[in-house]
Amino acid sequence: MNKRILICTASTGQGHNTVAFSLKEELEQLGYDAAIMEPMKQKNEHLGNFIDGGYKLLATKMPKVYSGLYKVTNFEMVDNTVNRWIDNFMDGGIEELIKTYDPALIISTHPLLVKQISEVLSKGEIRSKFLAVVTDFQAHQAYICDKIDGYIVGSLPTKRDLVEKDIDPQIIYPYGIPIRKDFSKVDGVYQKSDLFTLLIMGGSMGMKAIKKALANILDMDEILRIFVVCGSNEELKEELEKILSKYYGKKQVEILGYTDKVNELMAISDVIVTKPGGLTVTESLTMRLPMIIPYYIPGQEEENTKVMSDQGVAMETDIAKLDETIEKLMQKPSLLEYMRENIDRLVEPHSFDDTLALIEKLINEFNEKV
Repeated sequence: MNKRILICTASTGQGHNTVAFSLKEELEQLGYDAAIMEPMKQKNEHLGNFIDGGYKLLATKMPKVYSGLYKVTNFEMVDNTVNRWIDNFMDGGIEELIKTYDPALIISTHPLLVKQISEVLSKGEIRSKFLAVVTDFQAHQAYICDKIDGYIVGSLPTKRDLVEKDIDPQIIYPYGIPIRKDFSKVDGVYQKSDLFTLLIMGGSMGMKAIKKALANILDMDEILRIFVVCGSNEELKEELEKILSKYYGKKQVEILGYTDKVNELMAISDVIVTKPGGLTVTESLTMRLPMIIPYYIPGQEEENTKVMSDQGVAMETDIAKLDETIEKLMQKPSLLEYMRENIDRLVEPHSFDDTLALIEKLINEFNEKV
């Protein structure tokens, strides 16, 4: 029986890789042979580094340019052109990887790989099953392809978005973006403080906007407990520590760099102030943690913000009005509870176990036809 699973990802932000590793960990525990590969980087290092570095540059330094590129590639004709460009640089690299590994199932956690893999499978020489994980809450045109066995999506609104793009609803599974299971194993384990607690995050790259957000919050009269996670941005961490060294108020503030304890921090927080990356949003929803969104990378995170705001689980605000938004939630506990109830409704169909069961089903179908 072929139990090999090839998980394809790319390093534009850490979310895609984190989803890949979460899947690999769970699948290996079930006895599957799961491998993670970055096809663009492995078959054309210059292409992989260009896309990775280009994303970081545009997302952090030129967000308006990134937003424009994201929106223009959401048109089918433009997206197909980009896909052909990547295919030319790859020169059959993805097909070679798939043939070498010979998987029963391929899983893509990155949109730029979906059409590439679909086109390889459309040739008919490779019979692997294929799943795509949509790592944001609206599906970009890059996800739309013909040769695919299923989409794992983060919410029912995401499923409706794909259906509007003419994808068969029978192959769209709103099981939630796969995250580490330890986010669902902390209920009642960690005690909340009597102080209203904020968790401030800015993604794996640590958005500079965190600096202004923290300054705004420190000016508030209320006594708060605050955790700030800077991710891999050591420069930002040092800048925030300098700000904190000159702060003599009563707020309890802890500045953190990269940490693998985000689930614990979420468990003891009342609200998260964050950019709305697909992974962070899913983790917050799993932890029943209402969101405040004062900053985002234009493009998919702008769309995530709209979906979460429309669903009543997040409040969008400006950094200059962040203090007012926090005060509103502190003064109206019923509003926080309303947001948590909306979260419960939104995540009701989420199930990592259902995702694993779907994977098992597809692998069995593949082996039955061998």
